[in-house]
Amino acid sequence: MAGLSTSALRELVSDDAESEAGVAIPGGSAAAQHLQVCRKAVRQLDPVGLHQCLANAAVTLSTPVLLEQLIGPLMHDIGVQWREGELRVCHEHMATPQVSGFLHAMVQAAASATSGPIVIVATPAGQHHEVGALMAALTAATEGWAVIYLGADLPAEDIAAAALQRGARAVALSLTFPPDDPALADELRRLSAALPDAVDLLVGGGSVDAYAEVLDQIGISRVNDFSLLRRLPVLLRRLADATV
Repeated sequence: MAGLSTSALRELVSDDAESEAGVAIPGGSAAAQHLQVCRKAVRQLDPVGLHQCLANAAVTLSTPVLLEQLIGPLMHDIGVQWREGELRVCHEHMATPQVSGFLHAMVQAAASATSGPIVIVATPAGQHHEVGALMAALTAATEGWAVIYLGADLPAEDIAAAALQRGARAVALSLTFPPDDPALADELRRLSAALPDAVDLLVGGGSVDAYAEVLDQIGISRVNDFSLLRRLPVLLRRLADATV
């Protein structure tokens, strides 16, 4: 490759992009089929069926497709349909533990096989929904990061203590609900102040834009869509390599 001309290298990049585009459609079609089965299981309050659907999807889909085209849309749909009265609270309470438990198991399996830089993943105090954090943890683990997942609703001091004790290279937080917690700004400020400059602090999730002002004031990087979520470990790895 070192001897190739610039135009030849551009052709290789173009061919690679076309190849990726060619495999996206079948994966998307399979994800759509799994999504329909999972939606039906939720409507029928069928936890066994939902778990089986997720397990089957994990076998046939890549991790990015599983997260971006199945679990993400599924949880979004549940939230929208609950707000519109199409689903009841009981449907959400059945589905969320099933999805969380499934992701927990996948994170543990992926993290046990990695030995890369450490990333702490959690949700800050007042943020009780952890599916987004689990999705971030699984993404990082499959990209080779050593993930330490702390769960939901953690005070800033505990997140910082974990990062310092384990020598973490990064801390990733998920903000989902509520989108208007007045106490969260102080939590984020305390966490940012407690972390050394060498530890990158990144925040994502469905409510990240609602806290944009304070995040920008503190200088915290925002990850506000699935494509960036998938690129997060790559970004952190580049930052880590740059400090070596």
